[in-house]
Amino acid sequence: MDTKDIDMKEILSKFWIINGSSKLSFKVFFTTMISALLSYYFMIVDGYTCPDGICEGLTYYTNGDWALAGCGRWAIRYVNELTCNIVIPLYVILMYCLCIWLSVVLLSKLWKLSDGAVIILGAMMIATPTVAGQMGYPYTAVAYAIACVTSVGAVYFVFRCKTTPGIIGSTICVTFMMGLYQSYVGMIAVLVLMTIIYDVFRGDDVKTILVAFGKCAATSVLGCIISTVILNIDLSVRGLSSASRLAMFDVKEIFSSFPQRVPYVYEKYMNVLKTPLMHRNLIYLAIIIVTVVALIIIGIGLIREKKWVRALLIVPMVLLIPMASNLIGILIPYNGVNSMMQYQSVMIVPFMLACVEYARRMNASGNESGGGAGEQLGLAVEETKRVFGLRDNAPRLVNMVLPAVSLVLAVVLTWTYILAANATFQCYRLSYRHINNEMQMALQRVYQLDGYVKDATAIVMGGFPDDTILRNSMDIYQYAENINSNPVFWEDMHGATANRYRYFLDYFGVYAQDISDEEYLNVVNSDAYARMPLWPEAGSVDMIDGYAVIKFSDEPPRE
Repeated sequence: MDTKDIDMKEILSKFWIINGSSKLSFKVFFTTMISALLSYYFMIVDGYTCPDGICEGLTYYTNGDWALAGCGRWAIRYVNELTCNIVIPLYVILMYCLCIWLSVVLLSKLWKLSDGAVIILGAMMIATPTVAGQMGYPYTAVAYAIACVTSVGAVYFVFRCKTTPGIIGSTICVTFMMGLYQSYVGMIAVLVLMTIIYDVFRGDDVKTILVAFGKCAATSVLGCIISTVILNIDLSVRGLSSASRLAMFDVKEIFSSFPQRVPYVYEKYMNVLKTPLMHRNLIYLAIIIVTVVALIIIGIGLIREKKWVRALLIVPMVLLIPMASNLIGILIPYNGVNSMMQYQSVMIVPFMLACVEYARRMNASGNESGGGAGEQLGLAVEETKRVFGLRDNAPRLVNMVLPAVSLVLAVVLTWTYILAANATFQCYRLSYRHINNEMQMALQRVYQLDGYVKDATAIVMGGFPDDTILRNSMDIYQYAENINSNPVFWEDMHGATANRYRYFLDYFGVYAQDISDEEYLNVVNSDAYARMPLWPEAGSVDMIDGYAVIKFSDEPPRE
């Protein structure tokens, strides 16, 4: 039965089965969990976060209004209310694993992936640098995970389900994705492009492909509209107004800046592939080579079948993958594309596995049937032998070498992801403990100041304690990814005021008092502050105009 004939009842009853095997599905979830535990063990036991975590949700999520009004992420509030806004690291990991497992289930049905491919895919997708970065925001990590699976679902429902259920399912998925984390629009775009490529070489007629693309575009627009309506209703009910991030969106600017943004998004995509950490650049290069070889073999088969147009269409579509992946950089030209927005760049790996598996199945079909499409692939293999000088080794290349090499590359890349994620949260532990110890010693001096009254006197920090000595002396820091230069404090005015207040309260139970930007600047710009020596020298902790002041820097942030 063709996948397009699957109805919603069958999807709901058998959606979790991969390649006809429930055991395989459990294996995928198991390997995903093992990978997550290896990657995020220290996150689970410590709960240390990036600087935003201190302000927005170290133990309890407090920033629902900002996510709604500032970023348009209306659905994050409701996701967090599932745990009454309590931040539970282990729950975050379990939910993320569940979402990754569901994503792999859908990908296995979207593209015909081998058993080995789906097993390694779950382990890889949970440990990517983007996910490791998202785990530094545990209070929103579950929302990011749901945005990922709904992005995959949006494409799956359109391309592999009947029209009406597919459109409804895809629209719902896009609506929730837009309410959770809009940068996953790139995930939808790149999966649409890769699925079109896959459907082109597997023989779907052009009309069917164009109709599916049109439906996906329509459901994306419809989902965005519905999400915007929900957003405005939510803002109105809560008495909030859109902040600058939402107000800056301008359709005219998208078109006017398009020529400048295209090179930018390609550069950002290439930066991922050129990452030297643990020789990933070489691994990515090998992945690209294997993918290209598989596509060449498939393309030659299409040419042998006189399907020149299909073969030629593959080339420009493959070249569009980086732009589709970083589509958010085109749609929001006033903002950069950071690693938190580039989860979809990892889709190059399942795409490689899908291309290799399709080439293998075509070749196997040719060896068994001796005619039809298999015969054409046999001719393609012969042509590949001639082009690459492989003589009698081409069938072995397609049946054994390429699949084996592709899986090895996926495993090796996954292992680098796991190691880096683990190193990242070990470094969080080291940095937090070091900075906490520094601050504990500083607080001891604060308590001894004449005029200081606990929980009544405001504490001002001029600059911040940091972990520079650890980064310069401990090798593990070279493997950490997506960890801020100071993992505890934003090194700006926000860090010196709001970040400081929550830090003292959460880690030391000290009420350091709210201070305004003006109060802070009056202290750090004073002559008394300029005369103070730097921490930990004697006199680096003193009273200035009724404030307890700790001087960590001669040039504290002033904006």
